[in-house]
Amino acid sequence: MLISVDVGYGMVKAVSEAGNRISFPSVVAPKTSGLPLDILGAGIVQNDYSLTFKDPSSGEEGEYMVGDAALGVGGIRAWEKDFSANRYFKIMVALACSLLQGNRSSSEVDLVVGLPLAFYTSEYRDNLMKNMVDAELSLKLDNNEKTNKISIKSLKVNPQAVGVFYDSILTENGDIKDRELANKPSGVIDMGYRTTEVVAMGRGKGGLVARDDMATGFEIGVNKAHSLIKSEFDAAEGSNIPLEWIEQAMLWSNGMLDYRGDQYNLKPLAKKVYSEIADQVIAGVKQTWGQELDRLAIIQVAGGGGEAIYPFLKEELPNVRLAGDPYFANAMGFLIAALYQRSQMGETAGEEPSREEAGEEKGTKGKAEEKQETAKKKETRQVSRKVQGDREEVKGYRSVEKPGEVEQGPAAGEEESKDE
Repeated sequence: MLISVDVGYGMVKAVSEAGNRISFPSVVAPKTSGLPLDILGAGIVQNDYSLTFKDPSSGEEGEYMVGDAALGVGGIRAWEKDFSANRYFKIMVALACSLLQGNRSSSEVDLVVGLPLAFYTSEYRDNLMKNMVDAELSLKLDNNEKTNKISIKSLKVNPQAVGVFYDSILTENGDIKDRELANKPSGVIDMGYRTTEVVAMGRGKGGLVARDDMATGFEIGVNKAHSLIKSEFDAAEGSNIPLEWIEQAMLWSNGMLDYRGDQYNLKPLAKKVYSEIADQVIAGVKQTWGQELDRLAIIQVAGGGGEAIYPFLKEELPNVRLAGDPYFANAMGFLIAALYQRSQMGETAGEEPSREEAGEEKGTKGKAEEKQETAKKKETRQVSRKVQGDREEVKGYRSVEKPGEVEQGPAAGEEESKDE
């Protein structure tokens, strides 16, 4: 089974080749008690997961709460500097795969994951391969008698934001669905929980190529917006509420915050804050892309914070549009790319099923139709190779703390700083 998992700083988004999808907050906490009591008998509607996890290869075994359940008991997003060594990474991947494998008790998984640009170096990719490939994981949800076993048979690693290109250009069958985007320079602005990442495809002598100099990550994301909302609320009410209360209100209660017997609508405040956040993103994009911005035919906006900043971005940046499914765009794009590459490998190896196997009789396709199909496959392969360049050519990144401040980050293979 092919599964794509986008493990972000804020949320885990995952999709399978069967068409199923799942998402939950990327929060893990050691289990201290059971799930919240269902006093009203309405059933658990949050992404509450209480589970037992085992990883024989590392000897790790424990009981954890994941997702909304962990967020509700003060769990934290304890990302280590080495993304691949995070002790909770496997738990979140295993949970996503378990939820997507349906009624099966065990699955062999071909896994596709995305990494933030800051971690997309050969060192981190190698560590991730070492830690994940051939891993035999088991996971049992407390509300299920069945223990799910997940065998990671292969792993593909992608830079985040690149998945948006694949999702917008190719269908799940590998056909081109947006010829305009496939043949013109374009960019992506992908706002996640902690960072906003931008990548671009520019026109080179041989066609579209990944622009390493236009790929960067800003320390601006949904978490910063929540921090600003908290600051504004505290200043108005003379309070000092926990930051997670803001996230819980935005995720669970449509922006309504319970405080001292009253309910406060945070949405007007959130709109103001995201306008300020968008201004910072715009300043960073203009500084990073410079005049090249004028050569981009389309700029797609995606990510968990994409919809919130899109109305403000389109007022200042040319040709901005919201990705078709901004929240799942990266995860879907990674899946589509992997499906396409698998189909091409089968075709090259002569493994494509015969017409008889596919239920077709010989001679049902005319020469003109076969010629047209061959041309379509050739064009799709060319587009895929163009976008694929991002997977290999994104070598460095920059971090923008504030508008106007740009620091050059390390290139691939070099050590990162320890203070992120």
